[in-house]
Amino acid sequence: MRPFKRELLAQDVRGLLHHLLGSSRLGQIVFTVLTLAALGWFADSCYGVLTAWVEHWALGKPMPTTQVYSALWLTAPLVVLLTLGLIVARRAVRRLVFRVRSSREPRGVRALILFLSVPRGLDADAAVTGSIHDPAVRARLAGPWRMLLEALVFHDERRLEHAIVIESRAAGSKPGSRESRDEFFALLDRLWPERSVLVRPASDLVPELDDGVDFFDLGALVQATDEVLRRLVGETGLRREQVVIDVTGGTKIATAAGAAVALAEGRRFQYVATHDYGVTVYDPTYEQPLQGAAR
Repeated sequence: MRPFKRELLAQDVRGLLHHLLGSSRLGQIVFTVLTLAALGWFADSCYGVLTAWVEHWALGKPMPTTQVYSALWLTAPLVVLLTLGLIVARRAVRRLVFRVRSSREPRGVRALILFLSVPRGLDADAAVTGSIHDPAVRARLAGPWRMLLEALVFHDERRLEHAIVIESRAAGSKPGSRESRDEFFALLDRLWPERSVLVRPASDLVPELDDGVDFFDLGALVQATDEVLRRLVGETGLRREQVVIDVTGGTKIATAAGAAVALAEGRRFQYVATHDYGVTVYDPTYEQPLQGAAR
């Protein structure tokens, strides 16, 4: 057989083993086969003991003690293999390394959760007109709202369907972005009147957030963001991995809250850079350490 055909055959065999047994490694294959065999013995033993018990109580037949003891012994391999599997799994979990991959060219998402900052500069100026897809128009917004527009445009060019905006409430002498909600949506209506993306305030999903959230209260922010994510998934039927939390807007505490919710869920979050307005999506994951890596 030619080397090329042998390689194709080997790939097919590995693919079949992955499909049937979940791995192509010899040790894992042996462990899986033994576990399946032990599970079969266990099922047969349980059936035999149950049948003997029914015949004993229903028909008065003597209980076959030898068969019962044999059945118990046949369950031992399964108990040993499961115990060994749990030990190996716990050790593997301890070896997992937390990593966060970043991408400037991520795949599109279907929903965004955004934090609305207090406007600055021309953010809420009614004189800003044009199209949101025109970089020159977005460049006129020198304040934090530009980051939100950059995030929306970036994902709108892919497959964005929903965007949820979480606003802040006033804290002492500091104003909140809740007071500027109408101006923000008026800006979207001017620059993006034909949008197919459903952009709405968080209070549409969680009415308790109609007054906004204290962006200086980490606990409240985490709870609010988590509730918005949960209700968005429940209402739209989206999977959680199809939702990205943008941690650009709001306070630094809002950034921490958004990242915390995303990390807890093992989901992606993103940040819009202030120097070039590029969108970076971060994908947290746990991986096995590389062979030979320093401990």
